[in-house]
Amino acid sequence: MKDYKTIAEPIKTEFTEKKSRFITYLAPVKSEAEATAFISKIAAEHREARHVVYAYSLLDGQIKRFSDAGEPSGTAGMPTLEVLLHKELYNVAVATVRYFGGILLGTGGLTRAYSKGASDAAAAANVITRTWGDTVEIVISYNLYGKVSPYISSKGFPIISSDFSDNVSILIFTPKKDTDALIAEIIDMTNGSAQISKKDELFFDI
Repeated sequence: MKDYKTIAEPIKTEFTEKKSRFITYLAPVKSEAEATAFISKIAAEHREARHVVYAYSLLDGQIKRFSDAGEPSGTAGMPTLEVLLHKELYNVAVATVRYFGGILLGTGGLTRAYSKGASDAAAAANVITRTWGDTVEIVISYNLYGKVSPYISSKGFPIISSDFSDNVSILIFTPKKDTDALIAEIIDMTNGSAQISKKDELFFDI
């Protein structure tokens, strides 16, 4: 699995070009089913719109889909998808609604407009990196906590939970590339007394 960029929450942007109103919705999705449901929802909310152009890019299976939604071929869906690919955004879906204003934009104008819609939404979104790694449980005595805790903080590894009972149990997330080095370092600084175990592999937002 590899790290990837996505967005934290849905975003909506809007602009007008030659009296045509373009409304773009960008949302995080986890599957093709979620992507198509999102697009269907936007289309249902804008039944009077002439076009609802969409594209989505999914990490799982490297799925990429788009639709011109009645616009001239190649002027809408592909330019929208190309924005996602250029910005390396995955597990996202974008839908741009167009309310026709009575003035034809031409093929070049349409391409620029739909590219702008997707670009504006991506620029306004909270882009995050989902990092593939391990959750690691570290069990240490209280007298070692003052040594281990600052080390974890200095490395910037997120602490998922801490439990202070007979011993101190800390569950942290480490990027895959850092896991083995972390374990070796803690074993060394605790003279082998730390109990360390890998738990789950998952994506974590860093």
